[in-house]
Amino acid sequence: MMVNIGTININLFNSVEIYHYFYLSLLRQNQYVSYMTTEKLNQMYQVVCNAPGGNGFRVETMSEQFATSEIDDCMAHVHSFYEIIWFQEGEGHHTVDFLEYEVRPGTIFFLSPGQIHHYDRKDGYKGVTIKMCTDLMKDNTAGNTGIGKMFLKYNAFHAYDSSPYYTIDETTAKMLLPLVDEMSEESLRYGEYGNIDILKSLLTIFMAKIERYGKHETVERLDTLRPSHQLFIQFRRMVEKEYTRLHTVQEYADRLNVAIRTLHKSVNECSGRTPLALINERIILEAKRMVRYTNMMIKEIAIDLGYDDPSYFVKLFKRHTGFLPSDFREMENVTDKYIQNSVSIQRTKGIQYKLNEQLRMNKMTKIAVPSREGMVDDHFGHCDHYTVFTIDENRQIVSSERLDSPQGCGCKSNIASTMQKMGITVMLAGNMGMGAYNKLSQHDISVLRGCRGKVEDVINAFLEGSLTDSAESCDHHDCQEPAYKPVF
Repeated sequence: MMVNIGTININLFNSVEIYHYFYLSLLRQNQYVSYMTTEKLNQMYQVVCNAPGGNGFRVETMSEQFATSEIDDCMAHVHSFYEIIWFQEGEGHHTVDFLEYEVRPGTIFFLSPGQIHHYDRKDGYKGVTIKMCTDLMKDNTAGNTGIGKMFLKYNAFHAYDSSPYYTIDETTAKMLLPLVDEMSEESLRYGEYGNIDILKSLLTIFMAKIERYGKHETVERLDTLRPSHQLFIQFRRMVEKEYTRLHTVQEYADRLNVAIRTLHKSVNECSGRTPLALINERIILEAKRMVRYTNMMIKEIAIDLGYDDPSYFVKLFKRHTGFLPSDFREMENVTDKYIQNSVSIQRTKGIQYKLNEQLRMNKMTKIAVPSREGMVDDHFGHCDHYTVFTIDENRQIVSSERLDSPQGCGCKSNIASTMQKMGITVMLAGNMGMGAYNKLSQHDISVLRGCRGKVEDVINAFLEGSLTDSAESCDHHDCQEPAYKPVF
């Protein structure tokens, strides 16, 4: 089967790797055909499942992949199948969905259909790639075995609320290598009795061992027997299937037949985030892909993601990315910007994780916001007062109180020790010098900088998980002290 796009012919049955590389490169040259609609793009994603040999499964060494690939693997590209990338030798970086991740031996990435990724280079790496078409990975929730497989799938793939990789040690690597050899050999036995079933079984064992012995950044390792963890996986699965249609926590709770409070506790326990934060992050991730790598108008993207009001979508995009969609599309090197942002994201995750641990142990904690006339004061050290919120274990506001600001610069006052004695563990600030930042950190108060707007909006956004630390410090003359490593 041949498809002609402009002057490019693509044989859809030659390879499982039918990338969108060709339209990405044409887009950058403004040669992409204007009549390529979203529907046609979706059709292109679907046909990628045609795999060599007919079983939709392929195992290759990295050197084999780089030598035979039809595209430049160091360029951003998309494919519509599942892929496991195991780096066995070499160090560098692997970029996935605009974020750059450090690569070391024993790093295993799990990429889902539609994810955009690229390598930093082709030389110096040794490893294995395993590719599976979507038909091979269809959900089967029947019985305990089906539930277990759904856990494996949605804890490794489609887990957009966490990093897309695990790390394993040498002992685990030795356990996995024979499984890779078996999968490679079995993938060549298409048409023989039980071929697909054996491939699925080997893949399940392979993923289960990584889940059991590998290390991941998750707040808590998921347990297939715990109802709250089962609910979280069901929620994650539903978000992946419905994010273009369902945008509120209430809609997901109704579909899952649980109370909002129950869903909130489940998601928070498993991810350290709120349901709304995960919903919005999935929507914004898809929006970034479409803004950057398609020729669709912003209005079309908004409608495609379920927003009838383009202006609301633009505001949502800017609130979560810091950029207008049009600016994001025109950025020369979006990865460089997101390398900077990824540091902020990881720091924010650390703050949220610490908050959740405190709530689990103490049931209550306090968050302070430098305030002036109901707004976040632009400078911590010279604010009018602090609004202090008491937060319960469900991340709900129980009460608020006023704490007067001391005279003089905050980094040279006793405000940090006063807040520590009050039980304040997080500060949501506007601008702040490193001196104040370090002093608060030394008193076990995590700081999220760059907050703007109404105090109530800021505290609610933080509790929903939609605020990110700006990682920027002001250069106020009396706010500079020798830098210390932040304490989270």
